Amino acid sequence: MTLAVTGSANIPNSPCPSRKTDGSTTIWRCPTPPGVHRPGDVTGYWTSPEAQIPLGQTMLLARTELVVAAGGHGGLPQGEDFVMVNGVTNLAPGELLPHVVYYYRQHPAQMTAGGTAFLELEGPSREFAFRHGQALRSALKRSRTDGLELAV
Repeated sequence: MTLAVTGSANIPNSPCPSRKTDGSTTIWRCPTPPGVHRPGDVTGYWTSPEAQIPLGQTMLLARTELVVAAGGHGGLPQGEDFVMVNGVTNLAPGELLPHVVYYYRQHPAQMTAGGTAFLELEGPSREFAFRHGQALRSALKRSRTDGLELAV
C-alpha cells in the first residue's frame, strides 16, 4: 500500500507574483481528497496538464520495489516527480492522510521560481506527465475489464 499526506506547509519568500512574499506559512491542499484510493484513482483528480497536480511527490511514502516498478524518479530535466507519482499511484492502492508533515521553503534561487529555463519546460513537462498518467490509468482499466493481470 502507498501512503501519502494531503498537505504541505509552504514558507514563501519568492518574488513570483503568484506566491506570497510576506513570510507567512500557508497549507497547500492537493485536489485528491483524504482517504483510501484504488490504483488509478489519484490520476483521475488531475483534470488537465495545466490543472493542479493531484499529489506532490514529496508527499509520497512508498516501498522501494514499487517505485522501481513504476519506473523510478525518471530522467526528465523537469516534471519527473509528476511521472513518478503517476506510476506509483497507478500501480498500487494508497491512503492519503489529512496531516501536514513537512514545511517547504520557497526562495528566489530555486528552479520553480519562474526562471526562463523553468518556464520553457513547464508546459511540455506537465503535458508529458499528464499523458503518462492517463495512459497508465487507461491500461489499468483495460486490465481489469479484460481480466489481465498486471505484475508489480
